[in-house]
Amino acid sequence: MALYVNTAEPEKALRAFNASVGNIDQPHDGARWLRPKNSDYFTHADPEWAYKSWVLPSVRQGSLMFNIIRPEDRYVSVKAYAAYHAELVGTLMDAGLAAPLDIKMSSRCADGDLNA
Repeated sequence: MALYVNTAEPEKALRAFNASVGNIDQPHDGARWLRPKNSDYFTHADPEWAYKSWVLPSVRQGSLMFNIIRPEDRYVSVKAYAAYHAELVGTLMDAGLAAPLDIKMSSRCADGDLNA
């Protein structure tokens, strides 16, 4: 269940998104996502959803893709997918990007997702 953000400025969208990501050991006020030091993966900052899944962003030509990566000890529930996708979209909408965003989500595992 990937989230695809089609935009003319995917690198700029990722930089804006990263402003909402805090260090997992020292989260800043307003952090919506948490990332371990020296990692590309991040998790939800809300204690209800933290560590239920990991998200891996990647820049593609004309798009920014967010893949869901399951924790080693469990599968990702449909509710967790929904919470992560909703927070991803909300974070992108709050990022104040000038370029229009065309956001699409897959309803099944997509290339790059790890939930098996």
